[in-house]
Amino acid sequence: GQKMSRYGFDTVVGNLITIRLIKRALKNGTFPQFSILTGPYGTGKSTNAKNIALALTCRNTVNGEACMCCSSCRASIDAFEKTGQSLDIKIVNLGKFSKKGDMNTLIDDIFVLQNGTRNKVYILEEAHALDQIPGAQTALLEEIDRMPPNTYVIMCTTDERALLDELKSRATKFSFGR
Repeated sequence: GQKMSRYGFDTVVGNLITIRLIKRALKNGTFPQFSILTGPYGTGKSTNAKNIALALTCRNTVNGEACMCCSSCRASIDAFEKTGQSLDIKIVNLGKFSKKGDMNTLIDDIFVLQNGTRNKVYILEEAHALDQIPGAQTALLEEIDRMPPNTYVIMCTTDERALLDELKSRATKFSFGR
């Protein structure tokens, strides 16, 4: 079938080297469980986080890329347009968090309530906003090393300086520029 989608790495303009690195890791099955996509506003971090999530949860990847046709891809693309969460992918805007309790609920969701063999991907938008919630980054840091094997966390930020060095050192960073 023909891919009719605004998702997929072939829809992205620019940042070719970064995207090549991402695609290679996906194709080789070595995409990191914890990554940070960083760069100025409007450089494709969120779009590529979704592309990565689709590839990690697709049932019939082609060279590491999502097929865009299987039930998993279709459900996730549908969710992107509506709720932001499908069975396999959850998009969370950390800019809407206001207290550490919000973070604790998210941590329980990611690290405690996981089961099954399917990959789960959490896209954490506006990750720099965690800087405004005392203890939130430390709470996340304490869990990163205990991540279940089929769980992926992708943080997107326009200001990586707001993230703890310890958090950044555990992540694989992908930089996006204009």
